[in-house]
Order: sequence, then structure tokens, then C-alpha cells
Amino acid sequence: LSLNEDHNFTALLGQSAMEYTLRELYGDDYDLLENDPSKANINAAIADRALERVAGGTGGFSSITLASYFGRLDYNYREKYMLQATVRRDGSSRFGANNKWGIFPSVSVGWNVTNEAFMDGRPDFITHLRVRGSWGVNGNERIGEFRYASMMEGNQNYYFGAGDDMVMQYGAGPTVLSNPDIKWEETEQINFGLEGRFFRSALTLGFDYFVKTTSGMLVDQPIPRYVGKGSPVANIGDMENSGYEFELGFKNSIGEFNYYINGNASLLSNKLIKYGNESGEIIYENAGASGVGPFVKGENGEVFPYFYGYKTDGIIQNQAEALAYNAASGRNAQPGDVRFVDVDGNGVVDDGDRVKIGKGMPDWTYGLNLGGEWNGFDLNMFFQGTVGNDIFDFSMRGDIPAMNRPAWILDRWIGEGTSNSIPRMTNANPNGNWASSDLYIKDGSYLRLKNIQLGYTLPELISKQVSISKLRVYVSAENLLTITGYEGFDPEIASGGYTTIGIDRGIYPQARTISVGANITF
Repeated sequence: LSLNEDHNFTALLGQSAMEYTLRELYGDDYDLLENDPSKANINAAIADRALERVAGGTGGFSSITLASYFGRLDYNYREKYMLQATVRRDGSSRFGANNKWGIFPSVSVGWNVTNEAFMDGRPDFITHLRVRGSWGVNGNERIGEFRYASMMEGNQNYYFGAGDDMVMQYGAGPTVLSNPDIKWEETEQINFGLEGRFFRSALTLGFDYFVKTTSGMLVDQPIPRYVGKGSPVANIGDMENSGYEFELGFKNSIGEFNYYINGNASLLSNKLIKYGNESGEIIYENAGASGVGPFVKGENGEVFPYFYGYKTDGIIQNQAEALAYNAASGRNAQPGDVRFVDVDGNGVVDDGDRVKIGKGMPDWTYGLNLGGEWNGFDLNMFFQGTVGNDIFDFSMRGDIPAMNRPAWILDRWIGEGTSNSIPRMTNANPNGNWASSDLYIKDGSYLRLKNIQLGYTLPELISKQVSISKLRVYVSAENLLTITGYEGFDPEIASGGYTTIGIDRGIYPQARTISVGANITF
């Protein structure tokens, strides 16, 4: 819709629906405890009368439905001022009847500065300038199925009687506590940005500032262990991510040589605003390991999460140092053991001395793309990296006898003056040398040549002689070069979620791959 060729409107209304259902039944048994197809589960079969249990198999059911209604309005005034407003209403079966639906609006505006009359006499090198801003709310419902309810688990059977008179009674019980009041996790984001093109678009730049606040985080709510059931999911946390994003690009030609350079970088600040419990903190027990203890923690006002453990002050070198340390800390250390720091100064090194020792979240994330072409040859290189992140290196553990060791094991303490960073090796480990501490923390910053490709396109006169319109051959390599101070397998560690960021458990490193190929067009 246009009014006077100055005002342009576009409107959109829509609706979508999605349903996903999975029913699994696998095994090699028969004779179900209940002859009801809706309760068919191979684990509940009792065909083996002698054992009255299934020898193997599995089964399950899951169902997800999502319904959405949405609308969008676009407004444009003479290509100077742009406005877009959207709103959507989403409903998910992952929430109970109390809070199944959520409403998520957003607004964005833009101003093309170069289309203003006062820019008609601008310098020739300014091609385009635009200012933009946006505000919006997004929803998250990825928590698994039926988390609002207390799911029942079968095979919690009980035997009555004894001997030949023993009878099994089929049983079931709840696996987790229910929470019918869980609702959509909401993330509010505000953006302000500037984009520009200069020198006939040869030089481009972009800048954005953003603040993203997540409220009602969907996380498992800690409960006392004596409850004996799994933790319910709840909306119990607020978190803020803010930062800057930069983009810079340049393209040019020198004779027959065309080249381009594109770079981007982002600076991120992360903070847990509120965790929904009295202490305002959470220690992730399941993140630890025997002999190490918990080492991932969330705390109000801090980066979420961070690595948590003892600070250290080198290795005890002789008996005199051991006696002095034991007297000051209340421990029973020997020469070659770690000297843990009594942070709170109470004369005892204990759990109260565990503090923040690092973080897996990088300050800077960046990428660089370089390329060019000349007389049929083309080259493209992509670099990526991070700055300001730590890695918790699990390979530093020295308390597991049956374990391969990195080369650093050769630099362990074996006598006075031999090492001040790697303790002695001992099965007894009376000092707890391998408890979570800053000895595990390594600088995870890196620069990696992620991909490089060199190609050559045959001249058209040659390729047409073999009935090919275009033939390009190339050689490419992935992960060819990595510059880092990290001594582990790979500084680029995949993450399964917030609480695993920067944790290196000795995973298989990303492969260095070299390949040769051809693109043929007939």
C-alpha cells in the first residue's frame, strides 16, 4: 500500500502449527504385564517366566506441539525512515495449562542519513550511512517434554511371597517432581547500530551495541538429595549479556588482481543477575570428578558460570617448608605437595578458601576472511579465534593410575627445585593435590586458520574442447594452522551448554583435513 508515493506500508498476518510425535518399542520379548497398547513398553514384558524380566530392549513416547499466530507491519517513508513492528503469540505443549502461551513483540527503526536533503552535498567518499535500533522479546521453551508434570517410571516392581509362591506385582512411581507453573523463558534485547559504505562501497563498516536480558531462566531447581527424585525445572534465574559487535570490509582491484578483506569481532560481557535461591549461588556438583570436586559455580553479580577452586602458591620443596605450611594451614602436606592458599585467613585451608579461578567465556571472539583472484586463480582464507577465555584442563589430573599422560608429566616434582607447578605423583594423595585449583586453569586464547582453499578455473576455450562449460579444480585444507599457548589437544572446545564452556576432558581434537576436488559445469 502506497500513499502519495511517499508513505509505503506492508502488512502480514500468519499462523503456523507443528506437531512431532515419537513412539518407540524395541526388543525381542512378549506377554506384557498390562494388555493395553497405550502402556506397551518392552521393559515391562514378562515372557521369561523363570526370571520374570525382559532380557533386553527399550521403549518410549514423546510428543511436542507448537502453535503460533503472528503479524508484521512495515512502514517506509521515502526510503529515509523505516519502521517494522511484529508481534507473535506462541503456545507450547512443553508447558502446563497455567502458562502455555506467551506473547513476544518487537520493534525496529532505521534512518538512511544519506537520503536526507542536507546530505546532497556530502563528500564523494561517503556512499551510504544508516542508523538503526531495535527492541524485542524472544521466548524459549526448549526444556524437553512433559517437564511440567511428574512423569511416571515403570518397572518399580515388588515381589510378594517366597519360593514357588513368589508373585511379582507391577509398580510405577514418579521420576521427577512436577511444576505446573513453569512458563516461557523470555529474553529482551536492545540494539543500537551504525552502518556505512565509503569510496563507492569499497570500504564497509558496521557497529552494534546490544544488551540482552534473560528473565525466568528455565533451569533445574536444586532440591535436597533426601527427596530421592529428580529436580523439577523452574523459572529461577535472570542473566544479562551485553557487548559490542564490529564489522569491517574492503575490496579493491589492482590491474587484473581482485581482492577482499572482511573482518568481524565481538566483545561480550556476561553477568548472572539473580539466581532464584536464598544464597544467590549454585555449585554444580555433577560437574566435578572424584579427587577434583565441584569446580563450576554460578553466583549473583559474576560471570556465569565461572571456574571455582583453590588458589595455589607453588610446590612445597623441602621438609622445613612443609612443617611451616602445615602449621599455618592445618594440613599434613609433604615435600612435593601443592601449597594451597588460605584465602580467608582463618588458619585452615578448607572449602571456605575456594574462590573464582577462571572463566570459560571469551571476552573477544573474532573472524577474518581474506581472498583474491587473478587470471583464473582464486584464493580464500578464513581465520577465527578468541581472546580472554580460560580452559579447565582435566588432563592435568595426576590421581588416576590407569591413564595416558601428556608430556608434562616428565616435568613433575621429583626432588627439591625440580618443579614449582606440577606436584609429585602419589597414589595416596594425602594433601589432595588434584583438587580443583588454579593449576588446572590455562589460557584458552587462540588464532586458527580454519579453512584455506586455492582454486584454478580453466579458460573457457580449453574447457569447451571437452564439452565442459566450466571446470574449476581446487585444493583445500581445514584446521591447517593454530597459534595458541594452550598445551592441550585443541583450544577450540565444543560446549554442550553454559556449565561446560571451556572444560577440556581430553576430547578428540578437530581433524586437520586436506582435500582435492573439482567443480564441473556441463
